Amino acid sequence: MVVPTDAVSGVEPQPIGLDRVVEGARNRAVYACRSVEEAEFCVGIEAGLFVVGGQWLDTQVAYVLSRDGCVGIGFSPSFPVPRRFVARILGEGLELEQVVDEAIGTRGIGEKEGFVHVVTGGRISREELVYLAVVMALAPWIRRDLFR
Repeated sequence: MVVPTDAVSGVEPQPIGLDRVVEGARNRAVYACRSVEEAEFCVGIEAGLFVVGGQWLDTQVAYVLSRDGCVGIGFSPSFPVPRRFVARILGEGLELEQVVDEAIGTRGIGEKEGFVHVVTGGRISREELVYLAVVMALAPWIRRDLFR
């Protein structure tokens, strides 16, 4: 059974850099564990931007905590973000969703199929990215023999 919580990330609305994105996901997982005492696993999800070799990318991070103290961190596939979008995010303190909604005329794209759905021509959805990040974070439990 999945019990959703309204966890705050404790980081800026648009985290920049992998450390900040992971921190936001971790904070959400910790909050979930405090909120749902019977949970065997607590999962926090955060999306954010990072730069590699001058290219800005968007990614989803899943942070999984178990009651036995094990931690798993997983990343989704990452995809490029147009430089003009990043310039507005950094310059005006906006979130990617705000910039995308203004640029292409959507409303709440980040809560729906996601910007990834737009840039991949409908081939990949935000839900798929989250799913993949969570599966990657669960690797220590899926193959306990390798991690314990």
